[in-house]
Amino acid sequence: MSRFLQLRELKTKQEELISEYWRDLQGTAGVIRKGFSDFLELPNETFLDDERNETPYVRIAKVVNGDYKYVMLHELPGQDGFLEFSIGLTLDRDVNTYPKKTVFTSLRMKKEEGGYLITSPDNNLTHKASGSGFDADFSGLYESLFEILRKHFSYRP
Repeated sequence: MSRFLQLRELKTKQEELISEYWRDLQGTAGVIRKGFSDFLELPNETFLDDERNETPYVRIAKVVNGDYKYVMLHELPGQDGFLEFSIGLTLDRDVNTYPKKTVFTSLRMKKEEGGYLITSPDNNLTHKASGSGFDADFSGLYESLFEILRKHFSYRP
């Protein structure tokens, strides 16, 4: 095999591994969203929004021009090995009451040996989860997210 063909093969393999890395992180963000939703023991997974569409209480978002935008997992950006995303939790007094308030917690996640490292640029949060994808243990992360939200709602002027 020529040196050129060797380099072509290496380039193709590199692209496949990089793509697999980001797909794994994007899928794991979905696992975190679902796991946090389950952790909260929501009375309902969804509510009807202003346009009468069923909307999940816990959603994935990214920051676009300073605002949070709900996105599909494949739309999550990555930089320097970290996937950047936010968990948006919508709260209300009851399922059919308004107004509803959504609180976002920004997270960054990367793969490490044997698991994942998750940090929050806005909060003092660093969590290491062992395992991969659906088998990873994010229970400590869910506790930390819950405490961040409790602290947010305990603020008094």
